[in-house]
Amino acid sequence: MHKVKAMNTRLSLIFTFCLLILIFLLYGLFSLLDHRVLFNLTQSIHSHPLVVSNVALRSNVCIREMHRRMMDIVHSKSSKGIQESIKAVEREEKMVSLYLDIVKDKIIGAKGKSLEDEARTLFENWRPLRREIINLVIKDQIEQATNMIAEKNQDHVTKLEAKMFELTNYARDKASLLMGDSKNIYSGLNV
Repeated sequence: MHKVKAMNTRLSLIFTFCLLILIFLLYGLFSLLDHRVLFNLTQSIHSHPLVVSNVALRSNVCIREMHRRMMDIVHSKSSKGIQESIKAVEREEKMVSLYLDIVKDKIIGAKGKSLEDEARTLFENWRPLRREIINLVIKDQIEQATNMIAEKNQDHVTKLEAKMFELTNYARDKASLLMGDSKNIYSGLNV
């Protein structure tokens, strides 16, 4: 009987030991899965909202520079100065187009896609206005070009900048949501 009791004790210990190993393995597996989710959230924050907000802010800088260069075109006294400013506007236009392509590629959510489309449409609708102002300057109709800069161009730039700030805020809100999810998962790991 003593042998049976010793055998039962041994089996109980082996069973308990195996059960503990199983519990530790399952805990480790769930921890690894949570770490993977946390990593994916961190990657999402970095590759989507962070990129979009930075690019939208850079676009605003380029838009402001384009507007300033348009005023330089109107106020320039030489054809060389006009041509240099036109080239600068074209360079900045290419940068904004590139930035909008990045936003289109990286933005997440239906509202974000809609904001990107609205920003792109506003930007593309600005081109004919800029061309008209440049043509007026080339025709030496400076007063008309100046009035157009002050009225239509400034209004368009203001709307475009507002849309870029909307994109920036949308991306930051998305980042905050992802960060909240990340914090929830992290706090679950520390239980």
